[in-house]
Amino acid sequence: MEKVLTVVLRYENGATLPKELLQAMTDRTEVGGCKVTAASFDDEIARVEQFEEDALTKGERGKGYAN
Repeated sequence: MEKVLTVVLRYENGATLPKELLQAMTDRTEVGGCKVTAASFDDEIARVEQFEEDALTKGERGKGYAN
């Protein structure tokens, strides 16, 4: 069974890991036994966390929440 791991990297100019990961995604090769299937230059986790926090403070709740 395949698993998925979402990671946010913070790095300075000259860091090699981000380049290696993007190249592996482009070449469709593996890095450490893993396939890189998506990349973003935005912090998607922080964006979702902020969206969720905003929704909770405005009293908006999704399915599964008791009102």
